[in-house]
Amino acid sequence: MGFPAPPEPPLPSPDLRDELNAALTGRYRIERELGAGGMATVFLAEDVKHKRRVALKVLKPELAAVLGAERFVQEITTTASLQHPHILPLFDSGTASGFLFYVMPFIEGETLRDKLNRETQLGVDEALRIASEVLDALEYAHTHGIVHRDVKPENILLHGGHAMVADFGIALAVSAAAGGRMTETGLSLGTPHYMSPEQATAEKEITARSDVYSLGSVLYEMLTGQPPHSGGSAQQVIMKIITAPAEPVTVHRKSVPPNVAAAVAKSLEKLPADRFDSAKAFAAALGNPSYTNAAAYGTAARSAVSTRPLSRPLIATSALAAAAIAVAVWGWLGRTPAPATPVQFFITGDSARSVGEAAAISPDGRTVVFLGHLHDTASLFVQRLDELVATPIPNTSDATADAIFFSPDGAAVAFSAGQNLKRVRLDGSDLAVLGSIGVGTSGAWGPGDTVVFNSYGGTLRRVNAHGGVVTDIAMHAGNDQHPFLHSPHFLPGGRSVLCVMGFPSISIGVLDLGSGNYRAVAHGYSPTYSRGHLFYLTTDGTLMTQRFDAERGDTLAAAVRVVDGVDMLFGSLGHYDVSESGTLVYRPRGTGNVSLSLFEADGTKRVLMRGRGLWVPRISPDGRTVAVGSYAESGDLAGDIWTYDLRTGTDQRLTTGGQAGQDFNDAVWSRDGRRVAFDGLETAKSGKAGGEQSGGQVLFTVPADGTAKPQLIPTPRGANWPTDWTPDDKYIVFVHNLATKPSTIWMVRSDGKDEARPIVESAFDVLGGRVSPDGRWLAFESTETGQHEVYVQPFPGPGARVRVSTTGGASPVWTRGGRELVYRVAGRTDQLVGVELTLGATVGIGARRVLVRDQNIIVSPLAPYDVTSDGRRVVLITSPPSPNRFAVVLDVLASRKR
Repeated sequence: MGFPAPPEPPLPSPDLRDELNAALTGRYRIERELGAGGMATVFLAEDVKHKRRVALKVLKPELAAVLGAERFVQEITTTASLQHPHILPLFDSGTASGFLFYVMPFIEGETLRDKLNRETQLGVDEALRIASEVLDALEYAHTHGIVHRDVKPENILLHGGHAMVADFGIALAVSAAAGGRMTETGLSLGTPHYMSPEQATAEKEITARSDVYSLGSVLYEMLTGQPPHSGGSAQQVIMKIITAPAEPVTVHRKSVPPNVAAAVAKSLEKLPADRFDSAKAFAAALGNPSYTNAAAYGTAARSAVSTRPLSRPLIATSALAAAAIAVAVWGWLGRTPAPATPVQFFITGDSARSVGEAAAISPDGRTVVFLGHLHDTASLFVQRLDELVATPIPNTSDATADAIFFSPDGAAVAFSAGQNLKRVRLDGSDLAVLGSIGVGTSGAWGPGDTVVFNSYGGTLRRVNAHGGVVTDIAMHAGNDQHPFLHSPHFLPGGRSVLCVMGFPSISIGVLDLGSGNYRAVAHGYSPTYSRGHLFYLTTDGTLMTQRFDAERGDTLAAAVRVVDGVDMLFGSLGHYDVSESGTLVYRPRGTGNVSLSLFEADGTKRVLMRGRGLWVPRISPDGRTVAVGSYAESGDLAGDIWTYDLRTGTDQRLTTGGQAGQDFNDAVWSRDGRRVAFDGLETAKSGKAGGEQSGGQVLFTVPADGTAKPQLIPTPRGANWPTDWTPDDKYIVFVHNLATKPSTIWMVRSDGKDEARPIVESAFDVLGGRVSPDGRWLAFESTETGQHEVYVQPFPGPGARVRVSTTGGASPVWTRGGRELVYRVAGRTDQLVGVELTLGATVGIGARRVLVRDQNIIVSPLAPYDVTSDGRRVVLITSPPSPNRFAVVLDVLASRKR
C-alpha cells in the first residue's frame, strides 16, 4: 500500500492485534500497524489465501458505532469495480466480530504528503504530471458516477514515479452507510485546506466539480509550497475558502506558465458552475499552452491587492449576528475533531421577551427551540442560528419548563404542557396530545416516530409520535425492578436508550427497549449521546463527556470536563442539549446558592440558609422553627431534614437518612409541633410495617426533638409525599402517585395502625392537600382546567369543590385561622397571593393581596414556601437569578479538546 511503514513502526496493543487476528482467522494475519488516519487505522497484513501482503484498514470504533455493517459493505462494493492504472484498487471489505474493514494492495512508496513535507515545492513538470495522472483517475471515476470527496496529498500515492489515488469512494461509502449520521462520530470526511466551498458549507449535493476544486488546491500546493488558503485555526481556513479568492500562483512562483496559473484559478472558483465541468477539461487546460481564462485569473489577481472591506451584510451587529456568519462554516465544524477555538455566543432575552429554563437543539444543530415569555405570555420560540430574531410557535401557550425535544428530522418538537406531553411542528401545525405526564418530565423522539418519556420518578413509557396507546417499558437490572427511571436519550439505531436510574444512587445506563435489560455505564444525570461521545451532568451542574461505543454500550475513555454551571431542575434534570452535529445549547446557572429567606410584613428580607439543595420549608405551629430538606453534598440526591431556629439563627440536623441512602425530605409539622412527618426511600432495613409498602417513597414520622428513630407509616405502593396533618394530629394527609399520574390525595393514621384511604380522586392531578385550622375544609390544586388552579372542598368529603384562584394557582397554605388562603401564581415574576375566605355553609371569596413578588422562586410540586399562622411572615426558597439567555457552543468537542 502507498502508506509506507515508518522506520520503527508502532505495534498495536496486544489485545487489539489478538482481537483482529482472531476475528480474521483464515483470511488475514495482522503483522503490524502502519499508521492511523481520520477514519481508520492501517495495518500491514498477509492475505492468507492469496499469499500476498496487503494494507488492511479498520474503521475507528466511533465511526463503526454508527454504521450498519451490511449497509457499509453494500456501499463500498460500488468502488470495487474501479479498475484504473492510477487508482489503488479495493481487494476486499467486510465485517468481523464488530470490526468494519477494507483491504487494498500494499505497495512500497510514499505519499505526496511525505514528498511535500520533504521538498516543499515540486518542479513544474513533475507537479503537472502528477496532477494529470490524478485527473485521469478522477475522470474515470466520475464517468462511473463516483466522486472521491477527499482528494488531498495524503491520499495520493507515488509509486515508481507515478501517482495512484487511494481510498477512492471510501468517504462516500462511509457517509452513505451512516445514513447522514457522520456527525455522531466526531470524525471528518474532508481536510479543511482542500475542501471545496460546497463541502465547507455542508451542501447536500457534492458533484465532480468538488473534486476539481480539491485537486486544484493540491496542485496549488505542489507549485507554491502552500495550500491556497491557510490560517491559524480550522475556522479561519474554512472562512477563507468560503469568502476569499485565492491569490494567483504566480504571486508565489513567477515561473508557473500562464496557462497553468489560469487553469488553477478557474479550478478554485467559489461557484461550482464557474469551474471546469470535468476533470478531463481541467487536464486539457493544463496541457494547452494557449489556454487563458481572463475572468477567473483577473478576479484572483485583483484580490491579491484589494483592501476593500467585507460587504455590509457580513458585518455582525450582535452576538447572534456573529453566529449567523459562523454557521456558514457549519458543515466542517460539525464534523471535525481537530482542536480549535470554539465558536460560542448567547441567545438572549430583553425587556419584552424572556428565555425560560428549557431548550432543545435540532439534530443538525441549526435550530434552537426554547421556552420564553413575550409580554408575560408563555410560548415556545424557534431561533434559527442563521437568523437574528426568534419567533413564537403558535399553539404552545401552555408549554412548561419540563421538557422540549426534537423529532429526528428536526421539523417538529414534543413538549410538556401542563399535565400533557404534546407534539407540534415548528410552524405551529399538526398539534396533538401524546400522553399524560407529571412534574419533571423528560423524553426523547427516536427512529420510527417512537417517543419515550417519563414522569419524574416513574417508569419509562413509549408512544407513537402520531398518537396511540401509551405503554410502559419493561426494565430489569438483575433482580431489581427499580421504579425511578428518567432522562431517556436514544442511541444510534433506536434499539436502546441512555437513561438515569434511581436516587439516591444515580446511575446512567443503557436500557435495551426490546429485552428491558439495563446496564449501568456511568454516574451522573441527563445523559446525551453525540458523535461517539457520552455527555452527562454532575450534581454541581458540570457537563462531562467521554468517548462511548454506542453499539456495545461501553465507555472508551475517562470522562473530561466540558463546561461548568449548567442549570438543573430539581438538582437532577439538566437544562442542556447536544445535537447530532456536536452543537451544545445550555442555560447557565445563576451565580450563588439556593437560599432560604424570611420575608417580613414590612417587606424586609433576611437570608436564613444557603445550600445546593434546600427543599420544602415548613414553619412550626409556634412560628419559632423552620424544618427544611437539604440534599447531602456527597454527589447523590440523598437528603435529610434540618431545623432552623428563627430566634438564635442556628440550624441542626433532625434525621440521618441521607447518610443511609434513604433521602429523607418534605417535612410537615404536626399541629402540636411535637412530631414531623416526612417521606423517604424504603430500604431493606425499613421492613414492612403493615400494609403494602412502596419500593420508592414512603412516609415516616419522628419526634421534633430527635429523641427517637423515624417510624415507618404504611402507605400504598407508589411515590407518597406528605402535605399536612389533621388538627387532632390523628391523620397525615399526603399526595399519592405524583410520579405516575394521575396523582390523588390520601390520608393515613399517624400511628400506623390503619390502612390509608383516598379522600380526593379525579381523572386529573390533585396536589398539595392542606386542612383548614378548624378541620372542616381541604385546600388543594387540580389540573382539571388544563392548568393548575386552587380549590376548596369539605374535609374529608364528600362535597362540592369551589375554585379560589382565577389565573392559575398552586401550593395553597391556610393563614389567619382559616380566613385567608395563600397560594402561588406563576409567571415571569411569581407572586404569593392571599385571598380572604368566608367559610360557612358555602365558601365566600373576598379581597386579594400580594405577599411576595420574586422571579426566582424554585420550581417544586410541593410548596417551596410557608406562611406563619398570622399571615405576616413568609419563608421562601429561591434559586440564584438565572441569566436571561442560553449559551450556544457550535463545536463542543473542539471546546473540550482545548
